[in-house]
Formats: sequence, C-alpha cells, structure tokens
Amino acid sequence: MKNRIALSSIIPAFVGIALFSQSAMAQQFWTDGHGDIGVGYENEGSGFELHPHWHLHDNAVVGGSPLGVDGEFEANEIVAVLPASRAGIAPNNATFNTGTGAAAGSTIWTIPESNTAGVPWLGLGADELTNSDWVGGTVNFTLGAVTSPTGNGEFSLYTFDGLSTFTFYMSTADAGSNIGVSIVAGDHAHYNWAFTEAGNWSIDITVSGTHVTDGFQSTTETFNFTVVPEASNFGLLIGCAAAAYVFQRRRRA
Repeated sequence: MKNRIALSSIIPAFVGIALFSQSAMAQQFWTDGHGDIGVGYENEGSGFELHPHWHLHDNAVVGGSPLGVDGEFEANEIVAVLPASRAGIAPNNATFNTGTGAAAGSTIWTIPESNTAGVPWLGLGADELTNSDWVGGTVNFTLGAVTSPTGNGEFSLYTFDGLSTFTFYMSTADAGSNIGVSIVAGDHAHYNWAFTEAGNWSIDITVSGTHVTDGFQSTTETFNFTVVPEASNFGLLIGCAAAAYVFQRRRRA
C-alpha cells in the first residue's frame, strides 16, 4: 500500500471537548482538505481482496496539521469531522426531504460535494484500481449498517445540480434512494454527505466488483464521522460525553 502513514507520527491537536469518548480519542481527526474513501486490490497475506480505506491527500488536515504527502489509513484510524458551521436548514423539497429524512425547516449537516474550506472534502475513489482488471471497468460502493447518535438519525449521499434536482445514491431514510454508486476504476467522484443528528456516527461501506481473473470480490469496512452540534446545543452533548461509543473495524467480507 502506498504511503502508509503511522498514526504515531501525527500529533493529535484536535480534541473535540466532550464530543468524543475514550475510544474515539485514540483515533485521528480529519478536519479539512481533500480525501476519499478509496479502495485498493491487495494481498495482505490471505490472497488478493478489495481493501476499502481512507485515502487522504497532502492538504488533508489530520490531528491539526496538513499531512504534507498523500497517505492511506485503515478505516478505523480516522474520524471525519463536520464542524458546527455545516449545520443548515432542510429546504421544502419533496425529493430532498424523502431522501435525507430531514423535514423542511429541520437542521441537517452536510459535507459538500464542492471543495469548501474548514471541512473535509470527501469523495469515493477507485483511483488505485486498474480499469482493465474489472468487468465493466467499474466497482460499486453500497451502504450497509449505519449507527447514528440516538439510533433515530438518517444518513444520505447525493448530488445537486445547483438548480432544483437532487439525485440520491445512499439513504437510510428511503430504500428507493439507496441504489449505491458505480465508480470507474482509476477515477473518483465527490458527493454531498448528509447527517440529521449531531454526534458520533459509524457507516458501513461495501465495495464490490468482478475481477477479470479472480471473480466477484466484496469487502465491507466501517467508517467513522463526528458531527459537531450548533453552539446552542453543545451543552446537551456535554451531559452525554461519558457514554462510550465503540468504533471497531468490521471484519472484511
């Protein structure tokens, strides 16, 4: 795997007062810059398999400092942080409200599909794969189990044309919007990532495809996010800080 970065080489500067449990404190917080949930096809001792992971670029801010070089991290080594500034108000749009599970006028937090300062710019990437190795030249990213702060939150992934059209690819709120994403091997793409609650989230992403030699391949990993509440709600999170939130790497399928 290229440019594997040891966590011990990064000094954690972002602590997130009261938002993170002890288990999350052992991880590194990604707060700004470009990165992807990427996938490689690697042999780590038990044969070749798809390997979903964080692929963060040189300008990604991890532990309070830019990495300086591109780096790869296991799924359980990074927490992507949405700042309170990403809290917005859900519009009165039937497609949006159904896909996100956010009622018009309610608060929703988003990682935008366009590069925005002060927030991770997160894509889905198959840059490390060779196009000719995969039937159809693509692999699929699909949504698995999602754990929200209260158990009642909704997660979604979508694009917006800048006018009025929302297109959904992943959704816990609407099965019809949970179709997954097909990514061309050797490429990557960006989307809006939406969360309806502040707090800690874990999201299972499965990457699958058919290798021209090795046949069908599928691997699932759990990726972690923290949504920072609006200032007016911050005190509510302090009272819940002692609740343990256990992040764990999901066994590869």
